[in-house]
Amino acid sequence: MQRLRVLSVLGVLGVLYGAAAFATAPATPPPTQEASLAVTTRILPGNKITALKLRAIQPGSKAVQSLDLASVIGSKPLVVCYLKLGETAGEEGLLSLQTFLRGPLEGKVTLLGVANPGSKLSDAAVADRLSLLGVTAPFALDDGLELGRALGVTSAPSISLIDATGVLRVPDAKSLKQEVASGISLGDAIGKASRREPVPTVARLGRYYPAVELIGEPYPDFILKKFESGERFKMSETVARDAKEKKIPVLFFWHPNCVHCKKSMPSIMVGYKAYGKWLDLISIVDLKNSDEVRNAQDTIRAHAVSFPVLRDEDRRISDLYKVVSTPTFVFLKPDGTIDSVYTSGDVNYVTVFQARIKSILKVGQVGK
Repeated sequence: MQRLRVLSVLGVLGVLYGAAAFATAPATPPPTQEASLAVTTRILPGNKITALKLRAIQPGSKAVQSLDLASVIGSKPLVVCYLKLGETAGEEGLLSLQTFLRGPLEGKVTLLGVANPGSKLSDAAVADRLSLLGVTAPFALDDGLELGRALGVTSAPSISLIDATGVLRVPDAKSLKQEVASGISLGDAIGKASRREPVPTVARLGRYYPAVELIGEPYPDFILKKFESGERFKMSETVARDAKEKKIPVLFFWHPNCVHCKKSMPSIMVGYKAYGKWLDLISIVDLKNSDEVRNAQDTIRAHAVSFPVLRDEDRRISDLYKVVSTPTFVFLKPDGTIDSVYTSGDVNYVTVFQARIKSILKVGQVGK
C-alpha cells in the first residue's frame, strides 16, 4: 500500500449515459463460437474489442432485449462502466457520470453501463433499480462475465475507454479525475476521444483511493454511536469544539482483522499519547458479526485505546468518505476542510502526526 496525499484529484466513479443499438428480439441467442473465443480472455490495451452479444435493458423500459456490442463499437468512442448494483460508490457514480457526459460531450460518445446481476437479482429487479436511480443509459447484463474478463475488470466500479476505432485505450479506471497518463485524467482522455484526438494507451493503472477526492472539500457530517457505550457522537460538534481549541480533527478508519491496521496500531497509540493536545482522533470501525465485535474489543483493550471508537453500521460513513481500504486517516483543518488523506499501514504515524500538526497548525516545534 502507499500513502496518498493528493491536491488535485476530484471526481467520481460511475456508469454511463447515452445511446446504443438494440435488437428487437426478446431474448438473446447463445453467443457464436467466434464471439465466445474473442472474450474469454482479457483484451490487452491497444487491441480491438471484438463482437459479443449481451442482454440489455433499454432506458425507461423493463424489457430485456439483445445488444450486439459490435453495433456500438467503431463509430464513436465507447465508455463502459462495470458496477455492482446496490453498492453506493457505483450507483452514485452512475448518476454523476451521466451529468458529466451531457453538455458538450452529449452525442459524441456512446455510453454503456454493465453489471453481472448474479442469481439474486431478477431482470425485473434490475430494471426497477435502474428506474429508481434515474438511469438514462443503456444497461447490459453480463451474465457470463465475458465482457468483464475481456476488459480486465478487477473490481467494481470499473471504467474502460474504447476509442472510435474500437481499440481499448484505458482499462479498469475508477474515477474521472484519476490520472491515466502524465497530466491526463480519465475525463481528459474521454474528451480527447470525443474530438478524435490521440488517446494514451494504458497498460495498467495503479490502485486508486477515492478518499483523496475529498481533499480541499468541507467534511461530510455524520452521527454514529460509540462502539461499546452506545453514546451518540456527532462529528460537527467535535469540529466546532476543535475550531475553538485549535485542534486537528482526525478520522481513523480501521478494522480489527486488518493486518495493516494491527501493524500501525502501536505507532498510532504512541503518536496519540505524545501529541493528543493537538489532535482529536476519532476512529471508525465496520463490524459485520460477533467475531469481529470480539476482535475489536480485544484490540481496544490490548492497545489501551483511549480515543473514541465509533461503529459504522452498514459502512454508511466509510462510503460517505470513499474509504476502500484500511487503515485510512483523514486529517481536517480546524475549520472542517479536509486537509490530507493517508492510506498506508507501512508508515510511522508518530512522524505523520508531527508533520500534519506543523503544517495545519503552523506549530514550529512539536514536542511532547
